[in-house]
Amino acid sequence: MNRGLSESSAPQAASRKPQAARPYSAPSAPSRLYYLYQLPRNHRRKGRLSMRIRLLDGYACALILASAIRAETSVIVDHQPFNTGGGASDTLFATSLGQPIWQWHADDFVWATNEQLTRVNYWGFYNADNPPIHETFRLRLYLPRSSDGLPGQVIHEEVILNPNRTATGREIQVGITPNEYFFEAPLVAPVTLNANDRYWLEVVQVGDITTHFRWETSVSGNSQYAYDNPLGAGWRMAQGQGDHAFQLISPEPTSIILFGLALILKTRSRRTSRMIHDQSTTL
Repeated sequence: MNRGLSESSAPQAASRKPQAARPYSAPSAPSRLYYLYQLPRNHRRKGRLSMRIRLLDGYACALILASAIRAETSVIVDHQPFNTGGGASDTLFATSLGQPIWQWHADDFVWATNEQLTRVNYWGFYNADNPPIHETFRLRLYLPRSSDGLPGQVIHEEVILNPNRTATGREIQVGITPNEYFFEAPLVAPVTLNANDRYWLEVVQVGDITTHFRWETSVSGNSQYAYDNPLGAGWRMAQGQGDHAFQLISPEPTSIILFGLALILKTRSRRTSRMIHDQSTTL
């Protein structure tokens, strides 16, 4: 039963002849250029997007790092110089009679909070206004003695060769009016000091009898310092004669956060660029 359809109108199966496989031939030079320059347009657009993202993140990182550098340090203790003199703080210098002698000076301070000490700045001058080409300084931190509060146990010491020295353009109003110098001495490793504890800082030039270093006076502290020389028995207190000029430097917590943010941005930029590159190389 044909259900109203004639045999002639019934659909015929399409006949297909098998085709021989076409041999592979390498694309010609124009064809290769087509694949190189026409098909990957989308890939190149994604590459340009990746480049823009990297540039924007690079600009953001640069701005953040610049802000971090500006906020890199915080002055915790600040004894500004008062250019009227300063005590000899030198392990070897000559007296007015040409005799070798030594004298050390130390100044006390108290921290308001727990901090990491990373750098010591100080001001000083040379008695004969003859700064050496090379010089060595010794920095020491002492705990006070329980008996009299003078420098006792050494808790940190660093010997610094050629700290950064800058002439300030001012003169010290003593003797031959020598030039004033500002010194920067970064520490090898941070030193942790406790809040509200008292410490003594010693700054001395080491072993150069041709110069006579003097640690400049300040009026910013508690108007006392300690000194030691062979003319007496150990450390003595000098009260009512001013302090010494120095700064104690600690890292600014904000800078740590900013550096971390810059690192996160840099990592994100690399991951985004990698994702875009993977998508652009997938056909």
